[in-house]
Amino acid sequence: AAVQPKLTSAAKEHIIGLYKQLRLRETSSSSTGRVSSSSTPITVRQLESLIRLSEAVAKMYCQEDIEIKHVQEAYRLLSKAIIHVDQPDIDLNEYNRPTVTDEPMEEDTTKNETKISVDEYKRLINIMVYQLRKLDEEQENENQSTVVMPGVKRRELVNWVLEQL
Repeated sequence: AAVQPKLTSAAKEHIIGLYKQLRLRETSSSSTGRVSSSSTPITVRQLESLIRLSEAVAKMYCQEDIEIKHVQEAYRLLSKAIIHVDQPDIDLNEYNRPTVTDEPMEEDTTKNETKISVDEYKRLINIMVYQLRKLDEEQENENQSTVVMPGVKRRELVNWVLEQL
């Protein structure tokens, strides 16, 4: 007869706690300003995987009940399977560097690095996209009869974003 392990209440509570840990670990950022995010988002599927792996570990030992030690082994296996990717801060000076010329460059001794986190960068991008879509909609409503593509001046967009911050 096949072994069909049942989840004990202690194992169930342990699974809930470990799943919460996975979710928190996914969204945590390190003290260096780098965001550590999982390339596999932690969803209900990972919770299901944790339950199924716990069941499989209990089966492997021919146990009738899924115990905390089975859940811990399943968590260890799942944690190893989830790949974490460090996302470095974005260097905003990279976009303002001069192009290569034949003339020697003077060294700037007051080099001022400007960096923002990936999350902040994504937030700024979303703010800009929202404003551009809103302006595009307004322009479409105003100019339905004429074919005009006025666009938005960079300065206006930058000023709007700065007002939002």
